[in-house]
Amino acid sequence: MDGRRSYLVPLAVEEMAANAVEHGFAKTKHPAIDVKLILKRDGTLVLRMRDNGAAFNPMDLDLSAADPCSAVGIRMLRQGMREVEYQNTVGLNNVVVTLPAASQ
Repeated sequence: MDGRRSYLVPLAVEEMAANAVEHGFAKTKHPAIDVKLILKRDGTLVLRMRDNGAAFNPMDLDLSAADPCSAVGIRMLRQGMREVEYQNTVGLNNVVVTLPAASQ
């Protein structure tokens, strides 16, 4: 895996998990986070994080008036990733992030 993605993936996981713990689990009796990382044959990397915290779509957050140092993980997702998808299904937040291969 190239250096850029080696840096972005753990940072994205850390930021998204911290966000779930800090904001999503306040009323959750048995908090859980599941991380799945898939490297496709074409070099595309897919990161899926699922948690059972409060419903929260990171792409809906308005960052225009926020402190530039806040929501670093969400800012990074919006700027560095090809595609970010969110769904809340059966009470689970699902964030799927696609990172293209280095040559794409």
